[in-house]
Amino acid sequence: VVYTLKLRGGKYYVGFTTNLPKRLEQHYTGTDGAMWTKHYPMERVVNIEYNGNKFKEATATLMLMASHGLNNVRGGSYITARFTPEERRAIEKQLWGATDACLNCGDPTHFAADC
Repeated sequence: VVYTLKLRGGKYYVGFTTNLPKRLEQHYTGTDGAMWTKHYPMERVVNIEYNGNKFKEATATLMLMASHGLNNVRGGSYITARFTPEERRAIEKQLWGATDACLNCGDPTHFAADC
């Protein structure tokens, strides 16, 4: 199951589990929940995909990062509180590639060859 949580402070968390009720309880109570949900408490569940997998978790995380910003979303393999400059650049390039933006600067009006 892939699930998306809305957290306090405009933050989001995407997770994958085989036991959704137990995992949601862990996030809600702060026991064995993700670091992100311990720092930003859960407000509500915004999406559940019952036939989810790790690839769908990664995709959902990146899609939320694209719409809500890298500083506001964690999930999948993106779980650290702060990204290193190298991690941030790698994520940005994934998002830029997925949206046909320039891979050098992220501008959607041209490609890297024209940057």
